Amino acid sequence: MASRSRPRPTTPRTPGAISLLEALQATDADVVAYDPIAVENMAKRFPEIAYANSW
Repeated sequence: MASRSRPRPTTPRTPGAISLLEALQATDADVVAYDPIAVENMAKRFPEIAYANSW
């Protein structure tokens, strides 16, 4: 059986990540996120979050 490579997700891989970010923003929390794969798409959706280059 041939191995297939699955495409890498460009959104957070944790299902509740977006809900969690929205909840944190509702409390005026300072959020710094790190996800080298999803950062481009998440920065479009959450431009006010700081994105780290490493963790």
